[in-house]
Amino acid sequence: MLKNKAQVTILSYSVATLSALYEFFEDFKDRLDIKSPDYKNTKWILDYLEKCFPACQGGYSYLSKHTWVHAVFTLIHKLRKDNYLLTGEHSKIGAFIRDFHYRVGKPDERNSNIDCRDFYNSIRSSWSAKVITDRREILVKALLAAPQCRLRKLDSRRQISEEEKIALFADHPTCEDCGREFRDHSEPEYHHDEPHGEGGRTHVTNIKVLCDDCHRA
Repeated sequence: MLKNKAQVTILSYSVATLSALYEFFEDFKDRLDIKSPDYKNTKWILDYLEKCFPACQGGYSYLSKHTWVHAVFTLIHKLRKDNYLLTGEHSKIGAFIRDFHYRVGKPDERNSNIDCRDFYNSIRSSWSAKVITDRREILVKALLAAPQCRLRKLDSRRQISEEEKIALFADHPTCEDCGREFRDHSEPEYHHDEPHGEGGRTHVTNIKVLCDDCHRA
């Protein structure tokens, strides 16, 4: 019973911590450019973290301190910026954070593992730019080295070249789904068959030539 009460207390505090971030965006939405890439990226990361730590599993207890919230936020931000495939990897990343959080809290682990020791020291330190960067880099290094977290990188190219579009158009002068004819190679949408955000390659073998309507469907 006491354990359950403790979990509820931690969960309530943690949800409030993450909720405060959402409330900030809501309170200041008139002063923020909600169409800006920075705003959209921040919202995406917050939503992603909710999937990594579902409230129903009590996962927010691992983000009950502001230093941990910020460190994990910057971890996801860095992985996304470096083009790692994050879609569908919520459980892996959540499990890694839970395990790392547990090990950081154990003196034996800190004595035997340099990442645990350095992270523990950093969360007890300041909020300087250097310390924040150090926390992030420790997490990134530890996660990418973890056997259970074999993250793939997305294709560095998001769009095919003009030459590739011309070649595809020569083979597909009509929409591959509905048969609509195109005027020239600049009219179609060149759509990833396997989505780029899910690891699909930006290569002619993974591109479909579609009209606007079929591309939106």
